[in-house]
Amino acid sequence: MLLMRFGLLGLLCLAASQAKDNQKIRLFLLPHTHADVGWLETPENLARVNVSRILDGVVGNLGNDTKGRRRFVWDEMYFLQWWWENRATGEQQAAFARLVAEKRIEFVDNGWSQHDMGCTTYESMLNNWVEGHLWIKRMFGVEARPRVGWSLDPFGLSTTQAVLQSLMGFDAWFFTRVSNDIVESRKKNQSLEFIWRASSSLPEEQTEILSHIFESYYCMPLPAYAFEWGKAKGATPPDSSNILQVAENLANISKQRAPWFRTNNVLIPWGCDYQYQNAELMYNATDWLIDTINANSDAWGVTAEYCTASEYLAALHASQPTLPVKQDLQTFFPYNTWSGYFTSRPKLKGLSQSAHGSLHAAETLFGLRPPRSEGTKQQLWDLLESARRKAGVVQHHDAITGTPCSSQEGCAGVDQVMGSHNVLGVYEQMVSDAKHTSDQVSARILSHQTGIELGVELTEFGDVLMDQNPATLVVYNSLSSVTVSYTHLRAHETPEHLVCRLLLEKKKKKNICQIYRLIL
Repeated sequence: MLLMRFGLLGLLCLAASQAKDNQKIRLFLLPHTHADVGWLETPENLARVNVSRILDGVVGNLGNDTKGRRRFVWDEMYFLQWWWENRATGEQQAAFARLVAEKRIEFVDNGWSQHDMGCTTYESMLNNWVEGHLWIKRMFGVEARPRVGWSLDPFGLSTTQAVLQSLMGFDAWFFTRVSNDIVESRKKNQSLEFIWRASSSLPEEQTEILSHIFESYYCMPLPAYAFEWGKAKGATPPDSSNILQVAENLANISKQRAPWFRTNNVLIPWGCDYQYQNAELMYNATDWLIDTINANSDAWGVTAEYCTASEYLAALHASQPTLPVKQDLQTFFPYNTWSGYFTSRPKLKGLSQSAHGSLHAAETLFGLRPPRSEGTKQQLWDLLESARRKAGVVQHHDAITGTPCSSQEGCAGVDQVMGSHNVLGVYEQMVSDAKHTSDQVSARILSHQTGIELGVELTEFGDVLMDQNPATLVVYNSLSSVTVSYTHLRAHETPEHLVCRLLLEKKKKKNICQIYRLIL
């Protein structure tokens, strides 16, 4: 049962209410960065410049922390894998692994990208998670697997996501992008933290999940506390002349937010878009803030500390709150009035669906009829992994939704990149490559099973027929749950009267092909 799995509710009511009077507010600062896999720049360019700088700095500044108190959480696995294989030194890799083992860096959600929930399917969401979680398991072991969902910027939240995360064993889900009127209502009745029972058919104990809404966006209070932005953009980096004011202002912000929650714990996400590119400045300034607040905790009524998502949950558990339950089976769609992205960029959405159909077929064939040769098996697995990763990137909430830059239209974002960046074209190429790679895997497996060499592209098949050359066309329905019949196409028949005749003698033909349905 979920309550027993992480004990956050006790029996949902061990105490009638949590007495908050005369208690100091416990302010938790959760360092993170929100690194979109694309949007305004291509994923590789962002990985090479912005995100590599973040990971270099975070690993170095956590490693130099003699008090061992600094923390960080990480989500987007495309970027971590790129940094790990293309930028990080062996020393940096060892330091990162050590910080993970010490639970000073925590993995959260960890799809290959932070996927959307309005334009994706449950299968594309699972593929995205699987690829990210497999990489974590391979590099850091099963103990490092994420236990917390993390959806900072998707444009609305789905019940499917809530159920899948609970079934995956997640303890909680942190998210934002909930419509303003709902957030304001939940502030008033202290229901920003709640238990979400999102399934109408599965048992509650398997599918409920603790949920926390980041009520004030996913960034630290802006722009004052985004220190690396600099004074020109409104940031207020602390110095000897203003540290008391900057620290007290943050303490007052926590006191303003405290009435929205049922415990004396206040969580502030301490990061923003591509934050911590100057990790040394961020951590040194935040250390100073925390020390100043704690030195004045009796006067201000607030203590401050770093945390990971799981450390905040532990503090919440210790407070034994009575949390409300959401069981109306309603999603958090749409986010305010954002709904056009459900249908925008139909070409990209269609390419993604096609790619996942081919990937589904290839994985089915690989699972049920894998090559006997270990070398061939590894080659095909590597191809499937490449397809899953490219398809996973395009499930990102600024990809499949249709919001990325295009060469024809330019960029909608401001003050982050300059010039025209054809991110949309890169996404389209990624899912096209994912489909082609998946089809290659299917062709090789079917060729091995049938003894028929399969390698003609579909676009070339008509030319083959027109030249009256013999050819075999394998047709499958990726949604079908039954075996399909086999047909021959005869090249001499005219396009207007081309007839697909069933092979009545198919029992005499062996090893033509079989189509299988993946058993989940």
